[in-house]
Amino acid sequence: MDFIQQQVRLLRGKVGGSYLARGRRPASETAAAVLVNESDLAELDVRVHMTWQHAGPVSLDEAGDLAFPELPRLPGIYRLTLRGPATDARPQVYVGESVELRRRAAQYRRPSASQQTSQRLNHELKTHFAAGGTATMAIATSAIIAVGDESEDLPLGRKTARVLAEHAALALTYLDGEAVVINRDSGLDASE
Repeated sequence: MDFIQQQVRLLRGKVGGSYLARGRRPASETAAAVLVNESDLAELDVRVHMTWQHAGPVSLDEAGDLAFPELPRLPGIYRLTLRGPATDARPQVYVGESVELRRRAAQYRRPSASQQTSQRLNHELKTHFAAGGTATMAIATSAIIAVGDESEDLPLGRKTARVLAEHAALALTYLDGEAVVINRDSGLDASE
């Protein structure tokens, strides 16, 4: 797919963000009623560029705990790729972000009771290994954001910057269709 030719148009209403500012009406009702002229249309042209670095295999150690490759103590984006036995057609991919990649791997290795995503991925990986699958991890510790003709480093120390890069990587994975995304997406039910 050629993403350079793709455009996103955002519509912005003239209403503030609180229920009080909208007269206690939901934003979707109010914004639709307020948008009446072309000056309210805005184009958004943002590109994120990052390069995945192969971090190494994920496996199980002698005690049956997850063993991750040595990761930096840096903020970044990570991608877990699970490949199954030879009969499986497409790999499974999970993309995430973290303020410290090494700590995130430790959370997956031994998740606490309150870490639902870490518990889910711990179980997913262990089940995958028990079925004879393999897993690898790739990371990106830097990214560039381009807006129009200007570009600069995306500050991955900020959560919003990491989420932007994470979602760009997820969108590309969804669109290329070469892998099954195992991230939970609240907009899709389990059957999609």
